[in-house]
Amino acid sequence: MEWWGTALELGEVGIEMDLHTASSLGYLDVVEKLLGSGRNVNEKNVSGWTPIMYSCVYKRVELVKFLIAKGADKRVVTGCGRTLFILAAIAGNIEIATDVFIKELLDACDQFGKNAIKYATEHENMDIVSFILTQINQPETLMGNNRNIIDMHLQYENGYNVPGHKSLEELLREYGLEKYWTIFKSNNITLMQFLHMTEPDMKQIGISTLGARRKLSRLILNLKIGV
Repeated sequence: MEWWGTALELGEVGIEMDLHTASSLGYLDVVEKLLGSGRNVNEKNVSGWTPIMYSCVYKRVELVKFLIAKGADKRVVTGCGRTLFILAAIAGNIEIATDVFIKELLDACDQFGKNAIKYATEHENMDIVSFILTQINQPETLMGNNRNIIDMHLQYENGYNVPGHKSLEELLREYGLEKYWTIFKSNNITLMQFLHMTEPDMKQIGISTLGARRKLSRLILNLKIGV
């Protein structure tokens, strides 16, 4: 398994912070100063990682944008073959994922045979799953283990219902989540709309607790992948 390390382990105690540590900790001013002094934005450390890789892993949105503006290579891969987009899919930050997205690398797999949509699904980062699906013009390019996800998405886009469920109320009741029905009802959320919701969407309509949003997101994910 690839080691990401921790932010503090990457620097040397008592010595001025290095570029990779500053990038992982989100210290934009330090990164700007180091690059201004002539440091290479694509410099690799002993682990073969560049600064932007750490910013992706630790979800440093502003730093990712800054490093890209300074010429950071968005096509770099880790030692085990993970692209920046895969790192973002694992970390679960949709803004970073869209910033580092390169369409021709969408189906790139690491040495474990997993691509971004596989990792986003495993980590239940559904906003990234949804983003990936919207980018697919030819779904067969991401078939294999992702076939169920693609099939379900195409069914939704063509207006098909989830097999066995006639309404959102019925679905929630079957999975013991009926107490949230009144919130969806008051916001006029249909079953099809529910199946495309992200956790921020749920929070916006009044589902305030993280645990509730996670349960509902897990249900959506399970329905999309057919489990």
